[in-house]
Amino acid sequence: MRFPHFQKGLLLPLLIVLMSPTTLWALEPVDNGPAPVNRTSTETVKGSPWSGFNDPVLNDLVARALAGNPGIDAANARIQMAEAAAEASMAPLRPTVFADASYMLNNYVSPEKSMGISSFPVTNTDTPNFTQTATTRLVASYDADIAGRYRKARAATLKEVDASKEDAQAQGMTVALLVVQNYYDIAAAKIRVKLIESQIENNEKLLKLVMAQFDVGSASSLDVLQQRAQLESKKAQLPLAQTIIESGKLQLAALLDEPVENLPEIPARLPDLEHATVRINKTQLGDNLLKHQPSLRAARIRLDALSLKEVSARRALWPSLGLSGAVGYQWKRINDWINNETWQVGATLTVPIYMGGANRAGIQQAEAATLNAKYSLENSALQARTRVLAAQEREKAQREYLDALRAQNQSLELTVNEATRKYMAGLSSYLNVLTANDVLQLNELNLIQVERNLLAARIELLEALGGEWTQTLVTDKME
Repeated sequence: MRFPHFQKGLLLPLLIVLMSPTTLWALEPVDNGPAPVNRTSTETVKGSPWSGFNDPVLNDLVARALAGNPGIDAANARIQMAEAAAEASMAPLRPTVFADASYMLNNYVSPEKSMGISSFPVTNTDTPNFTQTATTRLVASYDADIAGRYRKARAATLKEVDASKEDAQAQGMTVALLVVQNYYDIAAAKIRVKLIESQIENNEKLLKLVMAQFDVGSASSLDVLQQRAQLESKKAQLPLAQTIIESGKLQLAALLDEPVENLPEIPARLPDLEHATVRINKTQLGDNLLKHQPSLRAARIRLDALSLKEVSARRALWPSLGLSGAVGYQWKRINDWINNETWQVGATLTVPIYMGGANRAGIQQAEAATLNAKYSLENSALQARTRVLAAQEREKAQREYLDALRAQNQSLELTVNEATRKYMAGLSSYLNVLTANDVLQLNELNLIQVERNLLAARIELLEALGGEWTQTLVTDKME
């Protein structure tokens, strides 16, 4: 048996297919985007809704959550999945190359028999009853995509990559805001604990005062019992407030994916929001809102991707042109092995006429998906604008309520002082002192809650307006 020795001239047809200009651009590597971002840096909070609070402890906690939260890592993994899908979409735009080998055993019909002549004497007793054929080939094929169908489909997958990055930003924003809200819940609870401890101390002083009055006969036993009941009621509030702190720490640790022991000491203070309210103009409620909200950006990008898929589905009705080429070697044996080199080059033009309705159904499905995405985007934009306005109204209402409570608190402090003075002078009953003091302490606790509500409304408003800061929350590869 003689083994093949390919000549350079036989490879030329295959190289023409593989090295054509339309093929070369499809062989270019996929751009995987920018290098991974360091999410552990506190630079990630620049421009965020809480960056103006100038709280380094909060900034550090947010950066740690963005670096270690599993939800963000999962979102970045989905980016990689989208990038892999984009790479797979290149397959129809690239040539297909494969090698194959075959062996065939066929029955042999002599020339005499094939001509219907059976009376001739047999002249060759070595005539075989079968023939053997062996072939090896290197085959290449390429779809020229003259309709641009696959290029549109690839453009759609690249849009999906961009949308996945926006999803990761939205996930990062959600995690960051949960950290901020839990952080200030803990801070507010600590302020509440300090206030309750102060109120307990004040009630203990009043109890001593009433008992001193009772000893000299100026107060009744009922006065003592009422003050003691108020003191015990206030002490009962302390464990509940402390529980809020511990619960907040557990939630914060879960967001950071760290033990509670690793959390820093959170200061018992809330940022001062006295200086200004956020003014909103029409631009912020229009196109800027679509640009600054990652969820809305993702929805708009997916709408563009679906529009491209719709075009790709329509172009499935267009003709397609396939190019193919092969070089190989063939051996054939009747009485002895005969071998020769083989090659072929061809082109096939296919015009779809009836494909069982699959193409038409694909177009209808793509049109419906595009229409659904369009209306969903419009609805999401409407909800986003409503959310901004609602947060603005909430902040306004909380600010007015806070001002009213502060004015009320000043009046109550004067009332308590006056009721205590008259009681000590024997001009009023202790019930007035008890009632005024109880209302004052309740109002003080309400003040803390309203300050926290005002801060929550401000954060919700700034988050609803969005911003460019979320673009630092995305990595293109898992760290």
